[in-house]
Amino acid sequence: MKTLLNIKALFIGILVPLCIYGFTISEKEQTCKGKFSHPNSEKNGNNEIDTLNIDCDSIYSKKGLFITLIRYENENEGYDNEKNSVFIFQKKVNGLKKEIFRDTIFSSFQEIEFVDYNNDKVKDVLVQNISDVRSNWTYNLYLINPKTSALTKVKGFEKIKAPRFNSVDNLVENYVMSGQNWTSFYKIIKNHIYDYNIVIYDGGNGNGVNKDYEKRYDEAIKRILTQLAGLNGNKG
Repeated sequence: MKTLLNIKALFIGILVPLCIYGFTISEKEQTCKGKFSHPNSEKNGNNEIDTLNIDCDSIYSKKGLFITLIRYENENEGYDNEKNSVFIFQKKVNGLKKEIFRDTIFSSFQEIEFVDYNNDKVKDVLVQNISDVRSNWTYNLYLINPKTSALTKVKGFEKIKAPRFNSVDNLVENYVMSGQNWTSFYKIIKNHIYDYNIVIYDGGNGNGVNKDYEKRYDEAIKRILTQLAGLNGNKG
C-alpha cells in the first residue's frame, strides 16, 4: 500500500505538471458558453488522462482567461477527501499563458459551469464535485474578482447538495431530491459558507405533496433576512 501511494504521489508530482505544460494536453480549446464538459481523453502509458481546455473569452469580456481541468485518477469516488483532478486558471499575458490559480480537487464528471454567486454581475466558476445516489450534485465554487481576475475558493461550498443562488435575497439555497425532498439555506461570507441550519421539507404527506412548503419557504427567508438586518444594525 505504501508503495502504491508513493507511485501515485510521483505521478501527481511529475506527470500532471508535464500535462499542464503541453506534453499530453491537446492544443484544441473550446469556447465556454455557460456550461462545459466532454473532455479529451489521452493515454499516457497505462494511465488515461482526461483533459478539459476552455477558452473563456466569451464569458469574461476578452480578458484572455483560460481553464484547464485534468483528471489523473479514475477509480476514486470523491469521499474521504479523495482527489482526482487538477483545476488550473490561466491568463494570457504578452501572448503567453500565465498560471494565476491552481487547485487539486475531485470531479466525477468534469463539468464546469459559469454562474454569478455573489451578485457582482460577473459569472463565477463552478466545477462539478460528486453526485449522490439521487443525482444531487455538489460543486467546487471559485469567485472571480472582476478587476484583477483573481479567484477565491469558497470553503465548504462543496458540501452543499444541488446548490442554486437566490439573487433576490443574496443567499445560497438548494432543493435536494431525497426520500423527503428538502431545502436548506446558506450565505457566502468572504471565502467560506455560513449555514443557517434551517431545513424545510417538501412532499411530506402520503400523496407526496406538501402544501405548506411555499409558506415555510417564505417564513424561512423572512427569518433569515430579519437576522441579517439585526446583524447589520449592530454593526452600525
